[in-house]
Amino acid sequence: MYKHGLSQTYTYRSYNHMIQRCCNKWHHNYALYGGRGITVCDRWLEPGMGIHNFIEDMGERPEGTELDRINNDLGYFKENCRWATRHINGQNTRTNITNATQVSQIKKRLEELRKDQKLPHGSLVKVAREFDVPATLVRDISNGSQWSNVK
Repeated sequence: MYKHGLSQTYTYRSYNHMIQRCCNKWHHNYALYGGRGITVCDRWLEPGMGIHNFIEDMGERPEGTELDRINNDLGYFKENCRWATRHINGQNTRTNITNATQVSQIKKRLEELRKDQKLPHGSLVKVAREFDVPATLVRDISNGSQWSNVK
């Protein structure tokens, strides 16, 4: 068996939990991950090198963070993963009314509509209908009281 000396680190724990959720049919969360098609990239599953490749791509886990997928409908791979605080990760769930990807799209749409620093009358409702979300959510995104951490 390959010994990497990392099994007691927080980075390895995050890595191992990711693998278990996606690959172990007996894991209690498998149905929410592997069971619905969420996969781990081959590079991170490479025998003997997976953890090293993961660290090379993601870096060591910063204190106070956890592994987060940017788009929750896609799997675990470098471009779709980040270290995020529990708060940010909690906002970015498929059961949430919206996620960081959709918020980013809403913000982009609001910027397109914004003229002279003011949104035209009815814009918030229009954007809410376009994205099938409550107008109050669009208002809160627009004024920065929610999702201010997403660009």
